[in-house]
Amino acid sequence: IVFSDSQNNAIKRMNADGTGIVTLATGFNLPMGIAIQADGKIVVADFNSNSIKRMNADGTGIVTLGAGFNRPRGVAIQADGQILVADTGNYAIKRIYEDGSATVTIVSGIISPRGIAIQPDGKIVVAGSTTIKRMDSNGTNIVTLATGLGSPFKVAIQADGKIVIADGVN
Repeated sequence: IVFSDSQNNAIKRMNADGTGIVTLATGFNLPMGIAIQADGKIVVADFNSNSIKRMNADGTGIVTLGAGFNRPRGVAIQADGQILVADTGNYAIKRIYEDGSATVTIVSGIISPRGIAIQPDGKIVVAGSTTIKRMDSNGTNIVTLATGLGSPFKVAIQADGKIVIADGVN
């Protein structure tokens, strides 16, 4: 299990039973979201540095893939390897090409997107403001799935397709 330790500006790993916590890398500036690429590399939304970083599975080789974000909180990996970013301060969902060569905005106007996940059919689920929204993999056909939430921060998709929401207020 790989997780961000935001208060210590580190990315850590532990065994499935919660033992063996080790620090993989430090020097981040409030790391928030993380995602694991198919090759094992770890992608990090580094909130206060306004950037997306990637490192090897062992924590070495940290590189900045994208900058110019405004408080990115969530990242997810699409089936084709492209990286999705919940760019909170810019009210946008952005895509970084797998090789880091370009960043494009696929949708804007999503208020405070924080958490992001990919459904098995490729649709994108976003937690933002007080809502959960879903859209096609290219950012079109946005629908609201839930409203009136307190402050949803993260979303995850269970194996059976159900959406799990971490709501910071309720």
